[in-house]
Amino acid sequence: MKIAWRIAAIVLAAGAVFQAAAAKPPARAVPDLDNLPGIIFDDSIGDWVVDRFAGNDRAGPLLYQGPAREIGGMGRVRQAVTTPDGTVYVACSTMGHCSVVVQLVKVTADGTLRLVMDRNGLIEGPMGNCRAGRPIWNPKERALYLTGPNCLRKVVEKPDGSRRVEVVAGVPGKAGYRDGPAKQALFRSFHRGVVCNSRGTFYWLESLPYSGRLRRIENGTVSTVPLKRPDNPSRYFLNFAMGGTGCWLLSLGENDQTLYVSDYYGQNGYVVLKCDVRTGLLTRVCGAGPRDKAAWPASLAARHKRFHGETDGPALTHASGNSGMWGTYDAFRRAIWIGCPDPMRLRWLKLDGDGWVRTVMGARRPQTPRRPYDGNGMGVPGEQFRFHYPWVIGFDANGGVFLGHAGNPTGLWRAHNRKEARP
Repeated sequence: MKIAWRIAAIVLAAGAVFQAAAAKPPARAVPDLDNLPGIIFDDSIGDWVVDRFAGNDRAGPLLYQGPAREIGGMGRVRQAVTTPDGTVYVACSTMGHCSVVVQLVKVTADGTLRLVMDRNGLIEGPMGNCRAGRPIWNPKERALYLTGPNCLRKVVEKPDGSRRVEVVAGVPGKAGYRDGPAKQALFRSFHRGVVCNSRGTFYWLESLPYSGRLRRIENGTVSTVPLKRPDNPSRYFLNFAMGGTGCWLLSLGENDQTLYVSDYYGQNGYVVLKCDVRTGLLTRVCGAGPRDKAAWPASLAARHKRFHGETDGPALTHASGNSGMWGTYDAFRRAIWIGCPDPMRLRWLKLDGDGWVRTVMGARRPQTPRRPYDGNGMGVPGEQFRFHYPWVIGFDANGGVFLGHAGNPTGLWRAHNRKEARP
């Protein structure tokens, strides 16, 4: 009897092993890295939906206040910052690479757009009388900050409910380089990016000739993070060129010790770098370099024009950007959104994935039929959305991705994944 029970147990165990093996998904075929296509679709390509969030390309050139999706005059948007009450502050600008912020608007939770600040005005004073700047949210203080001419400003809430803009770092209108007490420090520019982490520490990226400088404001003091890049130890290890006006080239990372810096026009390839703010160490995380290009078969380079050609694939050896590259970290999905000046699609690099850059929106799979397109509409499938020079400009509280693109400079859009909670 014991022998029979043992035989039955062995049979059952063998059956379970067989069933587990049968249920295991088949392994992916080993890719032919010498013949990769230029576009490689992400598994989520069919799940993304894009809605018009603010602006309308049929509403005319004048900005007025009202329902956000019905107004005109927003122009090209540069940044969207969401505050805890659901208000979205949007920086609008003139056209071109050397554009400046001309308006700061806000979209409240009920979908109403209102003008907050205009191009001309005071540096400090009542908020409505001050000139516009790019918004930055300080999560520690739960306060809105704004860029200014060579300075950083804070929006201070008064007991009577009024708001006043005050300079907290830098000398307005005076460019230079000096660390020390915040209000005595000198900054070259804010044009390449300003971020604030959960500790209330600000970082911003300054552009130098074929290089860059990372400054830090913390506890009322300005200091410089000494950047180091072992893969390019020359003085000219960053090249921002015309980049950073459509999208910032500095992004928060997965923790307070990490930033992402986009070597937009890099001499060693258009790449995205991970920055350890404790040491200043820069490590390439996306973008093929000249050494990678030299290792490709000649037929690959000729067929796909992969280097500087906006192509997908392994992030460090095959992925590239056309005429520049930027990366924006997405904390909701642990991914880096990848873009460049002349693309028609949006891509990402999942940090928990296999290290490949894949297309997420803006390109149609062969099996997907074309459908009528409305750039002002709601529910546009992400793979049907028509981009030209798209950039990720922010996120809402639920992970919705705010988008702008140069092909339709009339406001902004919001993308969400249908399999996730809707914004």
